[in-house]
Amino acid sequence: MITEVGGNDGNDNKKAILRHTYILKSNTYSIIKDVKFEGTDKWIKRNEYLLNRGEH
Repeated sequence: MITEVGGNDGNDNKKAILRHTYILKSNTYSIIKDVKFEGTDKWIKRNEYLLNRGEH
């Protein structure tokens, strides 16, 4: 699932589109945050979280 919202980037305090990508697989879950500043076409990866299910 991908969500996008307009707002200000917290690191640079500039107007940008903030995109969050959520990926759910059988044993992993990841969240990726990308930022595209107003007036540019380049996406910048800000954060990536990867969670793995441990074995019991």
